[in-house]
Amino acid sequence: MLLADEAAIGEALQLWGPVASMEWVRLGVFEAYYQGNHRPPYQPETATREFKELVHRCTTNLTPLIVHTMTQRLVVDGFRPSSSSVENAPQWEWWQANGLDARQKALYDEVAKHGYGGCMVTPGDTAPVMRPVSAREWWVGFDDFSDDWPFLALKNGDRKEDDPTTKDYEIWHVLDERNRFVVRFGTTSGSVVIDSVTEHGLGVVPIVPFRNRWTLTRYPEGEIEPVIAIQDRLNQTVMDLLVAQTYSASPQKYATGMVLPTDDQGRPVVDLRAFAKSLWATSDPDAKFGSLPEANLSNIVEAIEQALRVYGLTSQTPPHYLLGDLVNLSAEALLAADTTLAKKVGDHQMLFGEAWEQTFRLAGVAAGDENAATDTEAQVWWRDTEPRSIAQQVDAMGKLVQMLGVPPEALWEKVPGTTGADLQLWRTEAAKARLRAIRQGPQTVTSGANAAERAPTGASVEAAKERASRAV
Repeated sequence: MLLADEAAIGEALQLWGPVASMEWVRLGVFEAYYQGNHRPPYQPETATREFKELVHRCTTNLTPLIVHTMTQRLVVDGFRPSSSSVENAPQWEWWQANGLDARQKALYDEVAKHGYGGCMVTPGDTAPVMRPVSAREWWVGFDDFSDDWPFLALKNGDRKEDDPTTKDYEIWHVLDERNRFVVRFGTTSGSVVIDSVTEHGLGVVPIVPFRNRWTLTRYPEGEIEPVIAIQDRLNQTVMDLLVAQTYSASPQKYATGMVLPTDDQGRPVVDLRAFAKSLWATSDPDAKFGSLPEANLSNIVEAIEQALRVYGLTSQTPPHYLLGDLVNLSAEALLAADTTLAKKVGDHQMLFGEAWEQTFRLAGVAAGDENAATDTEAQVWWRDTEPRSIAQQVDAMGKLVQMLGVPPEALWEKVPGTTGADLQLWRTEAAKARLRAIRQGPQTVTSGANAAERAPTGASVEAAKERASRAV
């Protein structure tokens, strides 16, 4: 959508502004659950202050765990010209210039919470500006939910509620295919006054959508939306446990056949409340004392564990993350339990990887780099964050080298926790070591039946020098 003047902007805000506001309200529910502001569990109308305090304490917020369990395994570690390349493409410098090593995590968290987010790309002085944006800040509209680009983006903000001069209008930021407008929109008149215009000239609304899931008929579903009902059920069950602990966990005392002394106003002068440390005694021969058995809390605990298992099944979170059961589990058992989460992480690497590649192409347009703008072969490189035993991993790679003849350098990037900087350092040091060995010359072998075969010829030495110099 290309907005030509104030009238077109006002039309767009009248049509899409209410839609954006409704979407922000919907997303606000997920943000509230992430922050621990949940729908309170049931409580009777006669609830006392003590009971309401238990309601406050029963919230067991697991939504951050569900979000972070996945996003902590998503780390972009390079952008390579092709799937077979080992070096980063020149566009990787734009990533570093924008500090996206750190900022990428915030984007993944927003997408996981709300279902989608974006990365805004605009021209910059020395490099394109690439900034993650939240769906709760910028609304993006699609003609078709499978489109690569939105047709319009809106942001509502900068209005001071206590400023009487702004009561008749709202501040809106509007992004179209050419410009970013900051306008004052009349809340009653519908008139528009443009405060500023910044041209980006990219030919598309410059927010690349990042989707938690790819859906064709609605905005994508995040990680919190499908577990809200289970989270409410978990809070209710924890509430039942707290009530039982407070009122029924200890044996309940009772007394019969007693007449308590009262004052002039008929109020008892003896406190017979059943505290845990209280001891009752009387000289009345007709009095009888007794106690009721304590409540069985194990049934409620089992109900909580069952809710946690359903929580894990729905969110594809391994059960030991929620239950903490790590007793006598082998490495193979832990790996098997982690399989569903690994599959979910793999799906998100595919979705986010395509979005980052689209972001780099748009950054190429912003930088005026035609090769980067049309590069469809470059690939995002994800760090291997699977929880494997490094001893087992290295042992397996050693067998690949010895038994299958795989070059060791080809397996370096498979070492758990290896970063792109590590790979670059290792390759540089290996090249230096090869060059030093060549400069020292061939080593004379004085024993062995195949000594002549081990001594390199002049031609092989020259060829090795050439390879080493190219590597350095």
